[in-house]
Amino acid sequence: MVTYSLEVLASHERQAGKIASSLHTLNFAAISYLYAYSLPSLISTGLAYGVLFTIAISAHVLLADRTMAARHPIIFRTRTRWFGTAALVLGLLHAALLHPVADLHLAIATAFIGGGLLMAVFREELPAVNRTRLGCLMAGTVSMTSLLLLALTHSTH
Repeated sequence: MVTYSLEVLASHERQAGKIASSLHTLNFAAISYLYAYSLPSLISTGLAYGVLFTIAISAHVLLADRTMAARHPIIFRTRTRWFGTAALVLGLLHAALLHPVADLHLAIATAFIGGGLLMAVFREELPAVNRTRLGCLMAGTVSMTSLLLLALTHSTH
């Protein structure tokens, strides 16, 4: 939802290219940072899992890089591309110096990364960002999540 919401907000701000570029850069840097932060723990889960995850993330980062270069060519070539690289370095440093203290931190990072990857896959199934009513989408998402959580809390195993 975060990735899609940023895309919708950026599309509504196309006339203000700097805001759209900033939102895309923020998303790109967040996914790069969280990937680098979670990689050491993912590799400890299993080398094959870490390699497959790295391949999937690499494809996503290359696609995001190409998309941002096409949407924001001048800003991206001069400054923005370096934010993704800096985010990778900061994520690795953070993981090396302050290893995740709880599995919850790792789960949140992995969920955000997974959401970004799923967003890239599901983009064709969602309405065009310029036709999306973000409030209705969020209300539906919150409603369905609440119903699922309610069902989980009242289910018997």
